[in-house]
Amino acid sequence: MRVFASGETMTTSHDCPASEELAAYIDGMLGPEEAARITEHLASCERCYELYTEVLRFQLDSAEAEAVDSGGKVVTFPQLSSKRPRVPELDRDKVSSPSRWRGVPWWIAVAAAAMVMAGLGFGLYRALFAPAPSLAVANLTKPLEQYPAVADNLWAYAVHRGGGDEYEESSLAAFQVGALLVDFRVAAQEGRAKKASELLKKIGITLKPVLLMDDKGEYFIAESNRIDSAESLGRAARMLAAEESGLADSTLEPMILDFGKWTEAARLAAIYREPSFFSRDNRRFLRSLLKSEELGLDDEVLARLRQIEEVWDKGSLQPADYAALAKSFQGILGYYNFRSS
Repeated sequence: MRVFASGETMTTSHDCPASEELAAYIDGMLGPEEAARITEHLASCERCYELYTEVLRFQLDSAEAEAVDSGGKVVTFPQLSSKRPRVPELDRDKVSSPSRWRGVPWWIAVAAAAMVMAGLGFGLYRALFAPAPSLAVANLTKPLEQYPAVADNLWAYAVHRGGGDEYEESSLAAFQVGALLVDFRVAAQEGRAKKASELLKKIGITLKPVLLMDDKGEYFIAESNRIDSAESLGRAARMLAAEESGLADSTLEPMILDFGKWTEAARLAAIYREPSFFSRDNRRFLRSLLKSEELGLDDEVLARLRQIEEVWDKGSLQPADYAALAKSFQGILGYYNFRSS
C-alpha cells in the first residue's frame, strides 16, 4: 500500500493530489477552482475517495472516544490558527484501526463538521460516515435482469450437512444461504420453477442443522415442494423476499449472510461484465469485510478479497479484469462449498 507523506506529490494515472493539497481541501483553504478540481477527482478516484473518507471517519471516531474518556463531557477544541497545521502522514494500511488515529490533529474533525454544516448536505454526510449498506437481494440482482439465461450460470452448490461446532455451522450456513437467496431470485425472475424449487429446498436443508433454525428449514423444504407452476413460483418468491430480513435477525451471522449474497451476485455480474454492480456502495461492503476482525475470515478468503480489491480499484474494468474478478469470486464460493465434518 502507498503512504502519503507530508509534501509528497503522488503521480498516478488518476493524477492524484498531493497530501498537502488534500489537507488544504479538507480544511477549506483552497480557492474555488482548485477545490472544484479535487472534488471532481474524488468523484472518479476510488483510492483517494477512500483515503479521504477514512481520515474523516476515524478522526470523528477518535473525537467521540475522547468525549467518552472525559466522562461524557463535550471536548473543546483549540481555537483555529491562521497557520494551516502540518498534514499528518497517512498510511492506508493503518486506516482499519481507529486507535491508531488518536494522534491525528483535531482540525480534520472540525473541518469535516464544517463541511457538513456549510451545506454539502446530509446525503454526503451519509456517504462519508454511514455504515456499509445492507445488501438486499432485490438490489443486488437488479443489474442482472437485462441478461437472458443468467440461471444457467448459478453457483454449483452441493448441500453439505454438518458435523462442526455451532459457530462453524451457523457461519457456513449463513454464507451458503446468502448465495442461494440470490440464485433463487434469479431463477424465479426467469420463471424457472424447477430450478427455483431445487434452490429453495437447498436453503431449507442448509438451515436445518443450524441452532434454532430447524423449523424454518422444514418450512422452506415444504414450500419448495409446492412449486409446480408460475403462480406457485410467484407465491414462493414473495414469501422468501418477506423472509429475508428475518433470516438476518436469526442465529445466522447477518454480515456473513450479506457476504454470501454479495459474492454470488458479484460473480454473476463479473461473468456478464455488468459495470453497474461495481459501484461505490458495493465497494464499501468490500472495505467492511477487509476491515472486520470479528468475522474471523480465513486467510484464503482474505487473499481473494484483496485480489478483488486490487482489480476493482482500477476503475474502468476491461474484459480481462472481469474475468479475474469472476475467478476470485468463484474461489470464495468454492471455499464455502465444503463439508464442515
